[in-house]
Amino acid sequence: MEAEHQTAGEAREQYASSERRAMVLAGEIEELRTQLEAAERARKAAESELHEASDRVSDLSNSNSSLATQKRKLENDIQAMQVNRLDTQLAL
Repeated sequence: MEAEHQTAGEAREQYASSERRAMVLAGEIEELRTQLEAAERARKAAESELHEASDRVSDLSNSNSSLATQKRKLENDIQAMQVNRLDTQLAL
């Protein structure tokens, strides 16, 4: 009879230990879910920032191309004016 009580007591102890372990694991799972959600929000924010930066790079690239075209036109205009000035000076 004593062996049965001892075995029953050990079984209750193991059950209680298993319950405690299950509670700890459930808490860890919840914490991991919270961390996963935070990581997902951070990933989405980073993707948004990347998209915005990509758009900005594209805008700046277009502006740079436009400015380079304007610069070439102005350089050509200056060269034409210099030629006209030289022609005028030679004509005088």
